[in-house]
Amino acid sequence: MASSQAQPEQPTQPAQIKKERFKWRTPLYVLILLLITLAMVAALWGIYRSYQERAQLHFHQVESRLRLVSDVQTQNVVKWRKQHLAEAATLSNDPLYAQALQQWLASGKAPGQWQSMLTERLHNFVHYNEYTMVHLLDTQGRWLHGTTTPSWEGDLPQPELLALAQALETALPVMVEPRGGKDTVFAFPAIAVMAPIYDEDTPLGVVWMVLDMRTTLFPLLQSWQLGSENAESILTQRTATGIVNVNPMRSGGPDSFEANLPMSRTISPGVQAVQGVRGVVHSVNYRDEKVLAMLSQVEQSPWWLVLQVNEDEALSHPQRREGLMLGLQIGAVLLLAAWLAGLWQWFAWRKERQLKHKLEQHMRWLGTAQRAAGLGYFAYHLGPQKFYLSESAAEILGQPSGSLSLKEWAALIVPADKKRILRLHSESIGKGEAVRSEYRIRHPHHQQERWIQVWAEWDIQEGDNSLIPVQRMLGIAQDITERKQIETDLANYRQLLENQVRQDPLTALANRLALDEAVTRQWQRAKRRGHYLAVLMMDIDHFKTYNDTYGHLQGDECLRQVAQALANSIQREGELVARYGGEEFAVLLPHADETQALECAQMLLNAVYHLGIAHSATSVPGGVVSISIGAASLLPALDQDLGAAALFARADQALYAAKEGGRNRCCGYSQTVKTADSE
Repeated sequence: MASSQAQPEQPTQPAQIKKERFKWRTPLYVLILLLITLAMVAALWGIYRSYQERAQLHFHQVESRLRLVSDVQTQNVVKWRKQHLAEAATLSNDPLYAQALQQWLASGKAPGQWQSMLTERLHNFVHYNEYTMVHLLDTQGRWLHGTTTPSWEGDLPQPELLALAQALETALPVMVEPRGGKDTVFAFPAIAVMAPIYDEDTPLGVVWMVLDMRTTLFPLLQSWQLGSENAESILTQRTATGIVNVNPMRSGGPDSFEANLPMSRTISPGVQAVQGVRGVVHSVNYRDEKVLAMLSQVEQSPWWLVLQVNEDEALSHPQRREGLMLGLQIGAVLLLAAWLAGLWQWFAWRKERQLKHKLEQHMRWLGTAQRAAGLGYFAYHLGPQKFYLSESAAEILGQPSGSLSLKEWAALIVPADKKRILRLHSESIGKGEAVRSEYRIRHPHHQQERWIQVWAEWDIQEGDNSLIPVQRMLGIAQDITERKQIETDLANYRQLLENQVRQDPLTALANRLALDEAVTRQWQRAKRRGHYLAVLMMDIDHFKTYNDTYGHLQGDECLRQVAQALANSIQREGELVARYGGEEFAVLLPHADETQALECAQMLLNAVYHLGIAHSATSVPGGVVSISIGAASLLPALDQDLGAAALFARADQALYAAKEGGRNRCCGYSQTVKTADSE
C-alpha cells in the first residue's frame, strides 16, 4: 500500500522555469528600461540646453559686433560734423579775411588785391577741404562772390536764411541740415555751413560752404557693411510727416530724401530710432524683411544711425543648421541607446566644428569691415594678461602673430606716452570702466612712430538678475597717424596766422596788439606775486629829418637795424621788445624796479649808438643815429588803482624829459617828478 501510494518526484517543466525566471527578471528589465529612459531624457535635455546656449552665444556675438561697429561709426559721423564746423570757425576767427572783406566792400567791390585774397581763400577751401562750392553772401543773403556762379534765382530758401540770421546773431558757424524736395538749392544731396564774418562788432556777411554728401559723408557710411551683402548703414532724419533716409540705400532701396516713411510704421527701425528706442532690436526694413538693427542717435545733429543686417542671414541660417543637427542627434539616441555617450561626443564635436567654421566666416566679414575702415579688433584677457589680435590689428601694431603679451605691448609704446597709457590701462581695469585713448607706438618693422586710437569695453554677459562682467575687454584699434599729421599742420598754420597778426611786418618785432596782451598778462602776474613791472618808452632822435635827408627806404632800413639791436640786447624770460608806432619802441620788463629799468635803458642806448648809423642832420654829438628813453616802474599789488595805462603814461612823460634834456639819454619817471618839484 505504501509502495503503491508513493509517487516519484516529477521534473520541473521548461514553461515553469521560464515563468519563474521572468518573475525575477521583470523588475530588472523595468529598471533597465527606466534607466535607459532617464538617460535618454537627460541626453535630450542636455542636447537641448547646449543648442540654446550656442544659439544665444551666436546672438551675443552678432549683437556685440553691431554695437562695436555702430559706436565707432556714430563717432566718425559726429567728428565729421565737428570737423566742418571747426573749419568754418577758423574762417570766422581769421582777422585777415575779415579785413580783406571790409576793404573790398569799402572799395565798392572793385577788383584789386582784396578781391584776389578773398578768391584765393575760397578756392583753398574747395581744394584742400573737399567743399563742392563756397559762396560769399552779404548780411541779407545776397550773393557777393564765390568759387562758382550762383545757380539759384531770387532769394535763398527759408532754411538758409534762418541759418544766416542765426550765424550773424550768435557770431558762430551754423550748419544747414540737408533736406529733399523743392526746398533744396542744389541738384545733389548737400549739407552746408554758414560762417559769419565780423569786423570787430560789425557783421560783414557770411561764407556759405557747401559739401556734396555723395563724396564726403556717404563713402564714410558705405565702408561699414560688416562684410555682408544685406548689411546697411542708414542715417535717418525726422520730417513734418514722418522720416526720410539721409543716405541712399543699397540696391533696391530708396535714394536720399525720397521715400518719406510715416511715423505710423512702428515696425521700421528708423521710426523706432526716432521714437527713442536704443540698442539692438528686431525690426522690419523697407523691403519687408526681418532685420537685426542697432539704433543710436548722432550727437548734436538731427540724425539717427540705423545699422541693420538681415536676420535670416545673421541668425536663421545657423539656427536651421543647428535644428537639423538636433533632430539627427535625437534620432540617433532613440535608435542607438547603447551608443548614447559616443554619439553625443561625436555630434557635439561636429556641431562645435561647424560653429567654429561659422565664427571664422563672421570673423572674415569683420576683418573685411576692419580693413575697409583701417580698424583692427582685439580682445584682452585679464588672467594671462594677453592680447588676442585680429589680422588687421596685428598689421596695425606690426606683429607677425595674432597674440601679444602685456609686456610686449608696453614695449611698443614710445617712452613719452608709456607712463600715462599704463596708468590709464591700470585704472580702467581697477574700476571696470571702458578705455578711450590715443598714443604713439614705434613700429617694429620700419621704426617709425605711429599714432594709435583705441576703444575698448568690458565684455558683458547676462546673468539671472544682472549683467556680469567677463574677465576680458573687447575693443578696436585704429591707425590715426595721417589724421594727427593733419591736425598738427592745422595747428601750425593757425599758430602762424596768430603770430602774423601779432608781429610788426617791417621790423619783425611784436606789434601794439602783442604788447597790450603781454602787459595785461604780466600786470596780473606781478599783482599776484607782489613783483615790480617796468616799461621803457623810446624814440629815435630826429627820425623825421633822417627820412627827409636819406629817404624813406633808408629810413625803413634804419628802423630794422635799431629794432634788431634792441631785440639782441633783451634776453631775459618774459621781457618783450615791441614797435609802438612809427619810430617809437617799447620794452616790457617784468621783475624790474626803476633803477633796474634805467640800467637796461642805458644798455639799449649804448647798443643803438654803437651801431654807428650815419645821421648828418642830428643834434647828437657824433653824427649817428641815437635814441631817447623814458623809464617807469610800478608795484601792481600797491598801485592797482593806477593800472597799466598809468605805467605807459609815466614812461612817456619820462621820455619827454629825456628829449628835453638833449636826447641820446635815458630818464626815469621819479627823476622827472623830482625835477618838477624842485622847479
